[in-house]
Amino acid sequence: MIREGLEYCANTNIKLYKCDGEGDIPIDINTKFDCAFSIITFQHIPNTDTVKKYITGMYERLNTNGILKFQVLKNDEFPEKDLWSFHPIDILNEHLQKIGAQNINIEETPRWVFFTCEK
Repeated sequence: MIREGLEYCANTNIKLYKCDGEGDIPIDINTKFDCAFSIITFQHIPNTDTVKKYITGMYERLNTNGILKFQVLKNDEFPEKDLWSFHPIDILNEHLQKIGAQNINIEETPRWVFFTCEK
C-alpha cells in the first residue's frame, strides 16, 4: 500500500509512513502536520490500547488547528471477525477528549464510524 500510495502521491507534498501496528509511530517527534488521516487501518490492529496510542501519536504531531480524521468499524457485528477487530466508539471518543481534542465530530454510516477533530 505504501508503494501504491507513493506512486499515487508522486507529484504532491504528501508523506506516507509505514507502521507495524505494534510499535511506535515511526516519525521524528519534531515533525508536525496540518492533517493526519487513517482510513481502513485500525480494524487490522487487534488491541484497542495500541489504536489509542496511534491516535495520540497522530494528534501530538498536529500543528495548532490541525485536523485528525480516522475511521473504525461501527459495531462488532461483521462477517470478518476472524480478520478484523472492533474498537468501541465510546472508548475512542473518551480518549480523544482525554488528550485534549477539540470539536470532535463522529459520523456514522451503516458499517463505519468516522472521527474528525482539531487540535
